[in-house]
This record gives sequence, structure tokens and C-alpha cells, in this order.
Amino acid sequence: MQSACATFDGVDDYVDLPAPPLDANGTSWTVGCWFKTTDDYWRLIDWRGTGGVGAVRGVQISIYLLYNSFQNTRIDDGLGNYLQFDEVSTDPYVDGKWHHIALAWDSPTGTAYLYLDGILAYSKTNSALANADLTSQPGVWRLGAASNNGSQQFQGSACGFFFYDRLLSASEIAELYNTGFVSGVTPAAYYPCSEGIGSTLYDVSGNNLHATLYNISEPSFWANTQDVFHYNIDKGFSLYTHATDPDLRVPYDLNGQPLSITPPTGYTLASEHPAGDWHNGAETKIQMPAADANLAAGTFWMDSAGTLQARSYNDIVGIWNNEN
Repeated sequence: MQSACATFDGVDDYVDLPAPPLDANGTSWTVGCWFKTTDDYWRLIDWRGTGGVGAVRGVQISIYLLYNSFQNTRIDDGLGNYLQFDEVSTDPYVDGKWHHIALAWDSPTGTAYLYLDGILAYSKTNSALANADLTSQPGVWRLGAASNNGSQQFQGSACGFFFYDRLLSASEIAELYNTGFVSGVTPAAYYPCSEGIGSTLYDVSGNNLHATLYNISEPSFWANTQDVFHYNIDKGFSLYTHATDPDLRVPYDLNGQPLSITPPTGYTLASEHPAGDWHNGAETKIQMPAADANLAAGTFWMDSAGTLQARSYNDIVGIWNNEN
């Protein structure tokens, strides 16, 4: 089971958030995403002030080819105080495979933590950055390129961009890496990047910070799939297969509430359908038109492990009745 992912062309594709997902002025936070690339010079998540000399460089998740490292993944107050991760080699992470990155900031101590594939890669402290003002200058949060001038365009695939307005612990980062969410913690913004069509990235955190894609060619931007499986019919969260029952399952959304699913045009949504009569007994189903055998609408489809056939209803199971 797969869904779409964002694929940046390395030329001019980028995404702008409509508003800051978090306040980085004297507060702790955690940001990151999944990425797949062979490129060695890019920015994935970036906030930088628009001023000239002395501009706050704020928050960057980036790598720099000259140093073969995460040297450009940094926190910088624009006053000569900064942290960067030039000690961490990028070689294992530009291999064309999916990797997870998280940058966590403990503002009271001025300590930054860089996690790669769910494991702490390095931590650094600069006491001059404790409670630093990082994002008060005019600027924009951007995905896939530098926020101040559009340079360092990312070439590769990405998904699951997350913004938490607090420091996540090592165990929470591991949970995020393994499951796609942190139990009991609602992100400030979360972008699965699984739309598969259009020029909007939906924020599924509930805060509605839907982001805008720029300069993309839709067929190429949505051409690839992610190994971190999500669904997005209108907006939604991860799919997984139940360990014993042959059902496709949808867990709670990120704030612990049942998901709200809006089916695409031509599809109807029902619940509590009993087993039999072409159904497998799940609590929630998507009914597809009889002429459509593949359910290719939006970004959700099933492969040969659960092929959708004409006159068949493949049920989506969720925790709709306080049960799995």
C-alpha cells in the first residue's frame, strides 16, 4: 500500500507555509521530515529573516556539499551566535533511500539535537543562544529551498513534514520515526505530502496551515510514492495493515480524535456495514463506482494485496466505535 509523495525538481519547486507553525522566539520546538535524495546541496526546512547584514538565519535543515556534512543544518540568531552540525557526515543519507531527520531545540539551555533515522546523531550547546529570538524578523517558513532567496533547491522526494512547538524527547523521536506520530502530542503543523494532485499541501494537525506549492509541474511533482505510507483522500493520516485481520486500518488522527474523511467526487462513505454482500465487515467503507476498478482518485489506492474490483467494496477500518 503506497501513496504519493512530494518530489522537488531541484530547479524552482518550493512550498511556503501560510503562517508560522510555531513561535521560535525563546521557545523550544522540534521540526523535521522524511526525505530521499542523492543531491548534496539543499535546504528542506528553512526560516530566514529578510534583512541583509545581521539577518536572523533562524532555523535551517540543510546540507552543504563543500563540507560533505550537515554544516548548514543550523540555528542562528544573526548576531554571531549559532550552532551547526558539520561533525555529522551526509554520506549515509544521500544514497537515494528514505531517511528521517529531526532537529530539536531546547531553548532554555541553548542545546540543539540532530536525529537521523530515529537516533540521536549529535547534540551541541551554545549558551549564548539560550532563549534566543530566532524568528521575529519578517520572513517565511519554506520547504524545499532557501526562504530568503529561493536558492539551494532540494532535488528529491520528501514527505511527513512535522512541526512541534515543544522539545521532543529521544523516545518521542523514536516513536515518531517508527509510527509517524507521537502519542498524546499534537503537532503545530503536519504535512503528509500525499495529495497526489493539486498545488496545496494539507496540514492534518487540525490547525489548517495548508501550504502552497510554487513552480511545480503536477505530473512530475506527484510522480513518485513514499515508503512511509499515508493516505489523503481530502486530508488524513497513516494507513496500516492489521496484524491478524485482512483489513486496511486507519488509526486515530494526531490529536487522538477520530478521523474526518471526505471522499472524492463519485465516492460515498458509509459506516457500520455488516460482513457479506461484497463487504468484509469493517466499520467504515468507501464505495466506488461500479465502472472504476482501481480507486485511483486522490492519492489512495490498493495493489494486488487488496485489489479493488468492480462491484466490490473494500472497507477501511478505523477506531470509530472505541475499538480497534
